Amino acid sequence: MDRMREELTRKSKLLEAKQHNRKNNTRDIWKKKYFEEKKKTPPVEEQCTKLRQQLESSHRKIVAHLESLKDSCKRSPGDRTYEQIVLKIQASQFEHDIEELHTKLQNVKMKITTELRLRYQAECQLQALRADLAQRKVNIMMNRSEAYNAVGTGTAHDPVLATSRTLPSLTPRPQLTFHN
Repeated sequence: MDRMREELTRKSKLLEAKQHNRKNNTRDIWKKKYFEEKKKTPPVEEQCTKLRQQLESSHRKIVAHLESLKDSCKRSPGDRTYEQIVLKIQASQFEHDIEELHTKLQNVKMKITTELRLRYQAECQLQALRADLAQRKVNIMMNRSEAYNAVGTGTAHDPVLATSRTLPSLTPRPQLTFHN
């Protein structure tokens, strides 16, 4: 029975070590990829900013050109060219506003996605820590009960423990509870 128990504890420790190594390797791979992408991000953002500035300047040029056409046209009651120019200016401004809102929406979506991922990761880490804490508590309680049983049966290897029937240091302590 003891041999079987020792074999099972050895196997469980090996499995725990393998799982811990896999988790560490996965984390290291993820960190490496993350930092590689983080290094690539600033040049891409800089290029995006330059292109956005070019788009803004071209939009301003188009609006200015249409405004100059509007000013140069003489407004007559039946002249449709003036109205067409005004409508083109308004359409161009609306398109620009829509593009700007779309860009802002994409940025907000990206920030929300990032925040959700970070929250999920924090929750997973919290669960892992709680599971680790529970496992450690179980291990401590098992060790305490084994030591207490060894003292009670007189099979303890330590002569001081073998003579002592009460072990105040091995009494169970109240469980700690964590609230979210």
